[in-house]
Amino acid sequence: MEAIYRYWGKARPEADAQDFCHLLPYHCLDVAAVADAWWQSSPVIQRLMLVHGDADPLKIHAWVLFFVALHDLGKFDIRFQLKSIPALLHLRPDFDLGSVEPERYAHGPAGCGWLERAVPLHSDDRYDCWQPWMQAVAGHHGDLSSPKIPADPDAEEEVCCFDQEARRTWLQSLARLFLEPAGLSLLDDPPACPLILAGFCSIADWIGSNADWFEYRDTVQPLQEYWETKAKKRALFALKSTGMLGKGPSQGGMSKIFPDYPPRQIQCLVDDLPREAGLLLVEGPTGCGKTEFGLAYAAHLLATGVAEAIIFALPTQATANAMLNRLEKVAPNLFPGRKNVVLAHGRASRHEGYMALKEAGRRPTAQGKEDAAVQCADWLAQSRKRVFLGQIGVCTIDQVLISVLAVRHHFVRAFGVRRAVLIVDEVHAYDAYMYGLLTRVLHAQATAGGSAILMSATLPAYQRDLLLDAWGGEVPEQQSSAYPLISWAGRGTPVRYWDLQGEPAHLPESRTVFLECRERVDLRLSDQDIDQVIQAANEGACVAVICNLVSEAQGLWRRLRERSLNVPVDLFHARYLFADRQVIEQRVMEYYGRDRMAAGRILVATQVVEQSLDLDFDWLITQLCPVDLLFQRMGRLHRHPRTDRPAGFEDPRCTVLLPPDEQYGLHEVIYRYRRVLWRTHRRLQETDRITFPDVYRPWIESVYSEEAWLDEPEAVLQNWETFQNSALGKFFGARQLAEADMMPLQDTDANAAAMTRDGDNGLKVLLLQSMSQGVAYLDGRQESALDDFERREAEDLNAVNAPKGWKAALGNPDEHGRYRLILEPQADGSWSVGAMRYSREIGLEWREGDSSLPSQPQ
Repeated sequence: MEAIYRYWGKARPEADAQDFCHLLPYHCLDVAAVADAWWQSSPVIQRLMLVHGDADPLKIHAWVLFFVALHDLGKFDIRFQLKSIPALLHLRPDFDLGSVEPERYAHGPAGCGWLERAVPLHSDDRYDCWQPWMQAVAGHHGDLSSPKIPADPDAEEEVCCFDQEARRTWLQSLARLFLEPAGLSLLDDPPACPLILAGFCSIADWIGSNADWFEYRDTVQPLQEYWETKAKKRALFALKSTGMLGKGPSQGGMSKIFPDYPPRQIQCLVDDLPREAGLLLVEGPTGCGKTEFGLAYAAHLLATGVAEAIIFALPTQATANAMLNRLEKVAPNLFPGRKNVVLAHGRASRHEGYMALKEAGRRPTAQGKEDAAVQCADWLAQSRKRVFLGQIGVCTIDQVLISVLAVRHHFVRAFGVRRAVLIVDEVHAYDAYMYGLLTRVLHAQATAGGSAILMSATLPAYQRDLLLDAWGGEVPEQQSSAYPLISWAGRGTPVRYWDLQGEPAHLPESRTVFLECRERVDLRLSDQDIDQVIQAANEGACVAVICNLVSEAQGLWRRLRERSLNVPVDLFHARYLFADRQVIEQRVMEYYGRDRMAAGRILVATQVVEQSLDLDFDWLITQLCPVDLLFQRMGRLHRHPRTDRPAGFEDPRCTVLLPPDEQYGLHEVIYRYRRVLWRTHRRLQETDRITFPDVYRPWIESVYSEEAWLDEPEAVLQNWETFQNSALGKFFGARQLAEADMMPLQDTDANAAAMTRDGDNGLKVLLLQSMSQGVAYLDGRQESALDDFERREAEDLNAVNAPKGWKAALGNPDEHGRYRLILEPQADGSWSVGAMRYSREIGLEWREGDSSLPSQPQ
């Protein structure tokens, strides 16, 4: 019997069943069969594998299967085999356990090193061709570390020679099985390694490690026979069962995806755009149908085999939640067969394919935490990551940004992004640090042959150029100043533009918002203002008051509730538990959305309502904010035509609260950019009305222009210089972090937040309650009663963000970077400890006036 059949690849902990181990060659062929089934079923996978070079597809296919089957080369080593002594002795009954000393051994990195001994890579050219492929497949346990030739085990020479012979035999066997039918051999060198290979191999390994789909076998069967009769026959069923394969639309465009929705404005351009991999940047006014446009164009790319999934990334959880509902409605048109729509926050429908992968990880194996099924289950235990494996994923932008950072399995995220059309909404909403990461994501997407759609109503020209350049498009000196504007960049080709100048019937209608500015100390409503808001609501108006700070919103909500006897007042911000936030979001959409049920109601909110939410108000009151965000807020005024507007609100009305002394206080801290606040302030004082869309280009370009205004105060100029230097440092600091060769961190939400923000982000606080049975989450589940996988998701759903100023009061974070806050249940249904209080209506707050803690920081 050949030596390769004396090694196990997967083993149960005890020899208590027939075929209690799975021979290593068969496990490797199972994984290769999943890769083969995916290749055969997906033109997108084939295209991404072939994107670099003119190699024969048959030969690339052969190299892919050959190397995927080599992913566990490091298991042909006695140090790994000793992880299950029963399986080792079952396959090698005469083995002398005293002939080897146990030692720590990582089979992934070792596989990279063993390749150099098994294949004669005597020249630098051969090494440079082979090693990237082996590094990609051997890193399937999360770390693409630099390869090192491992030391021989502390064992007798006969044992070492047996392992080395098995490795050589395995390479020769795989060459006969995969390379020779394609006219290749071990003397040939592979072409450039596909950029998606690492993530592709990891997922194939996760699927191929599931014993429900690939039964254990420890009796010998010829490799070719096992490949044809067992591995290949099981692989397609297994792959389909995960939900990662889905039939896309036969054609895209508005008429196919939104058949009951006549195209308007920029939507009439969808069918004129390139149906090939590239970057599409969409600039259009709020309410012009950018989301439908993006999905209709993405459907074209799905139909032509450019991508096989959609990932929709948004600035906040609230916008992601709202987008999920819209995508679920259109999903049957995007994926006519079985569809898999996944929200990154854990409350989309539970998909049985994911559940099967997670359940496989719960079953004990001899490998323990090294087992691929266990690592898959651990990765999927935080539901945020599942968006990268479905047909349609909805997430916040940080989940995409981390795909270019050094966390374990980041290449799985990257694979999910590259096989998809990446749609990033509200692309103007990110700071310099996040732009540093976003430009790396775009560069990687372009290099891998992927596609992206970026959308914004309020994008300054310098940001547009930065994004197009990151993709590799050649930005011309003379650019279009049209609005709306569609820009498309291919890799290394001149940027192309489309606008509506030749389609006057589709130009956005002019819409005038009547503007009133009121000077208020600390930008807070006076008692007289509050009386006017209540009176307007009593007369039937839906009024929104948008605050820049959560604590301001909570305080204003209380003032309104105390003074308003007959008018309902709602509160909406980001400092709620996920389940509570969902209830509130749904209520907000019902009362203030397109088909709103309410008249005469007040919403107090923060920035969560300024982007991507389809809300419609009669009167908007807002604290001063940067001009682009102000325009986003104004986009929620009279968003839909109505005949029942109350008297006095037939036209859109916006009231902006300004400081009387041009001192912006905490509002400047939030937006970090005094010049933009000051310039927005001045522009607002110059007019009593704003007409959209004409105002977009001139106001945004003037406010964000680098050239100084003639009357800018010295303090504003100094702030600009300080901000600019800081922003450049953060931008390039993020770029360096994305390019750094460092040991990968654990792929946790805390690390994701820490690495995708510039350090000024809030704190992640896990809310728990003290109960007689012990510590429990606020949703009632006992912490000690949950296994690792359930606890990960429970933590995800029972955490909120708090200001950095609360750090001293919250104590030290746990090993995952979360701050544990154990609260006491109160009779009114809330929970509190000291000055901290959480209620489902108000969220988490630091109560003013509590003598046990200092005044509330931000």
